[in-house]
Amino acid sequence: MIVYTDGSVRRAGNNLGPAGAGVFIEGKESFSIPLGIASPMTAEASAMLIGISMALDMPRKKGILVRTDCKALVDQLHNPSWGHKNKDVAYKDLRNRLRELITSDTTVEWIPRESNKEADKLAREASSQP
Repeated sequence: MIVYTDGSVRRAGNNLGPAGAGVFIEGKESFSIPLGIASPMTAEASAMLIGISMALDMPRKKGILVRTDCKALVDQLHNPSWGHKNKDVAYKDLRNRLRELITSDTTVEWIPRESNKEADKLAREASSQP
């Protein structure tokens, strides 16, 4: 099962703003979920957590491949010592929950933004909702 995730934040001069998560599960479903006010990294991690959680609840024959265009999140998930200086408590909590959720049958990989258009569109739609 292939899951594409993306987070989006509409910012106006600072790091926080209306955020949304986009999740596209190839051949299955897509989701556009408003997240309230959040940082970009919190939006990215939330989208991935939602995507993995949804995929785990669906019948599948093999593992889960999660694809995101957020290289910083992928790097921090693969190397636990990275990102420890990030002061965003909400993001740190989400990142730790992701580390617990990702098992041997779940692979997380970075893809270029151009390859993540569907999840990006869904995330932007969600962050634009009132």
